Amino acid sequence: MIIKQVETKKEIEEFRQMEYDVSVYFLKYARNIDIYDKKVENYTYKDTEKYLSSKYKKFVGYEGGNITSMIMIKRKKSIYDGKYVTEIVDLYVKPEYRSKGYGKELIDFIKNKFNRRIELSCFYNAPANEFYKKIGLKTLEVVYSN
Repeated sequence: MIIKQVETKKEIEEFRQMEYDVSVYFLKYARNIDIYDKKVENYTYKDTEKYLSSKYKKFVGYEGGNITSMIMIKRKKSIYDGKYVTEIVDLYVKPEYRSKGYGKELIDFIKNKFNRRIELSCFYNAPANEFYKKIGLKTLEVVYSN
């Protein structure tokens, strides 16, 4: 897979569509576990514009000339030790490309490119947790809510 930073109009539009798709998935998943968030409930494709800012670094994966996946990151201070880390804001692999190693490739690319610890948030029982454990990421905390 070829991984490159989002630059072209086509990449921007596909990135925005994938970001929208992951947000819609998040909303459906949150509803299934009785979590409601007004910002997410009213999320539209237009809301993806905020992720076009330079605060976020955006990369897409290509296979055979097709965009297969995306990862969006930002640099932040960890709440655990105050060190700078790379936070994965979103990772998305198009359904037809899942279970082929593209998600792991994107995370490995980020680890190697930025040479900082990676942190991300995920619902405790989300299907993605198995993927993150499988590729060697560790759980730092579990948050409880009523």
